[in-house]
Amino acid sequence: MKRSIFIILVGLVMLANSTNAQNYIDMTKEQVVENMRKVKLDFMQSKVINQSYNYLKFQDPLGEQTILYFLNDDNICTMVKLMSHYVYLGQEIADLNQKYIADGDNKWKYNENGKNYAVELQKGQWFFSIIIKKIE
Repeated sequence: MKRSIFIILVGLVMLANSTNAQNYIDMTKEQVVENMRKVKLDFMQSKVINQSYNYLKFQDPLGEQTILYFLNDDNICTMVKLMSHYVYLGQEIADLNQKYIADGDNKWKYNENGKNYAVELQKGQWFFSIIIKKIE
């Protein structure tokens, strides 16, 4: 019984993560924070250390996933970067393939409200990143 409940809970968490298709680009700093509080309940806003860039940082409780929202001088989101432990790679690739149109190796694209966006998966030694930005 406990095992069944655990499996159901893990499935719901994975579903919640994979159904998050919110586009944060062009949102204000305040809108990003507000949406993160509604959509990613388990992510907490973290202190920004690198003052060279204007960004918001959110992390999951285990420190396995970090989301950075890069902002311009007007505090408008211009790029989103998810950095994640490799344990989530398969789930994230399946999610990207479901949501977006493949555009080459580890690249996808999509159009929303007449604007085109590029999505790129970058593999690092210890973690992978998914970067979303508007195509100008």
